[in-house]
Amino acid sequence: MTKEPVDIVVITYNRKKYFETFVKFLYLSTDYPFRLIVVDNGSIDGTRQYIQDLRKEGKVWKFLFTDKNLPMAAAFTAGFELVESELFITVADDMVPALGKKPSWLEIFVAKMNQDESVGCINFRAARCVHDKFVKQYG
Repeated sequence: MTKEPVDIVVITYNRKKYFETFVKFLYLSTDYPFRLIVVDNGSIDGTRQYIQDLRKEGKVWKFLFTDKNLPMAAAFTAGFELVESELFITVADDMVPALGKKPSWLEIFVAKMNQDESVGCINFRAARCVHDKFVKQYG
């Protein structure tokens, strides 16, 4: 059985360091099929070039560059316009998915959504950690 990919929408704004870590750990920890959609919300710190490079590598499926820093809801709405899958998820650009967990975080999301058709939304509780310390230890 072929699994339909889940579209993952992420918004970033002048947080290249965090976004790089997010992408690295997303690909290391996610074995369920997904397509990454990125909305760059007006970055000027090199994030846009990094997104274009990821697109060339096939790691970013779609991207949108805004002319200015939009309110978060407007940026996500722009990202939602690019979604094509039945299931999609929004994540923060500083999210670091857990490594080595089986089933993976995305498999859990899909299973929960498919478990009950009356469920329209799931909110994950994020575990807090200090980004730089975590990346030094695991990155």
